[in-house]
Amino acid sequence: MREAVIVSTARTPLTKAHRGEFNITPGATLAAFAVKAAVERSGLDPALIEDAILGCGYPEGTTGRNIARQSIIRAGLPIAIAGTTVNRFCASGLQAIAMAAGRIVVDGAPAMIAGGVESISQIRTRSATDAGDSGIDPWIQEHKPALYMAMIETADIVAQRYGIGREAQDRFSAESQRKTEEAQLAGRYKEEIVACTTTMAVTDKETKAVTQREVTATEDNCNRRGTTYEALAKLQQHPGLFDRERLLAARTLYEFDDVFTAPLHGFAGADDYWTRASAKPRLHEIRIPALVLNARNDPFLPAQALPTAQDAGSHVTLWQPAHGGHVGFADGPLPGHLLSLPEAVLRWLRAH
Repeated sequence: MREAVIVSTARTPLTKAHRGEFNITPGATLAAFAVKAAVERSGLDPALIEDAILGCGYPEGTTGRNIARQSIIRAGLPIAIAGTTVNRFCASGLQAIAMAAGRIVVDGAPAMIAGGVESISQIRTRSATDAGDSGIDPWIQEHKPALYMAMIETADIVAQRYGIGREAQDRFSAESQRKTEEAQLAGRYKEEIVACTTTMAVTDKETKAVTQREVTATEDNCNRRGTTYEALAKLQQHPGLFDRERLLAARTLYEFDDVFTAPLHGFAGADDYWTRASAKPRLHEIRIPALVLNARNDPFLPAQALPTAQDAGSHVTLWQPAHGGHVGFADGPLPGHLLSLPEAVLRWLRAH
């Protein structure tokens, strides 16, 4: 079986977003620095390269219009090399490499270019435009709003789910900064980084006047050398998705759902969660006989959240016994009459 191997690599330096050397560099130019260098380092005849696959988390603005194809042209490579852009957000570049390897192993492509490009400085905002259009699908926003969750909220959920506290995160961050600084001082990144000469926008702090000047970026400069755990621990914590104090103080299901369950699943609060996470909003659409059973003492859906006759259409029968809990619906004193539920359902079925 054919194998795919990486024969050369190249990358640009990592610079500060908005204030760094690449703050006005077009996406195609940014990617072309690395693409051109990788091809030159490989020693391959560019005519052997069949395709270029680049991953991009935000394939819009200057990284839109098939940025992979643009990058090939900007790098001065043969126009016969095709180009395709893939998006899997943070895994976009990795996905591009996997796809390129597949093209070599399965399809027999002689050589491929693969990698990723992202320009935080040049990202187009995804908030609502002047016309009020955010580009968000209203159905998804209503039924699965967590799909549009911001990364900081996702991070809070991961930390909550796996029990990763503030101290552990700060210590990990400090160690990451230390290792990065150590590698920089030892020159471990020099061979992979390409020196990039470009034009940078510089804003005067006092006058706010913006000028442009030519710069050459030769090394990563967006990490913070000398970072310590003690310094990180003093930083104000992001409010986060969950209010820890409210969560610990919660004594009722409503309070718990309001501070934890609702935001975890992308709902505005407990009331919104109890309404939209149930069949309640859809009962009036039912056009065949249906029995909707809810015990009024169900701890996971309090009585005040249960549907009423106004919520249900004429085809819906609401059965809301006072007792039954979340499961079982036993009737009478303990241990209860366990056949009450199936008998009641059978009576309803016979009547309909």
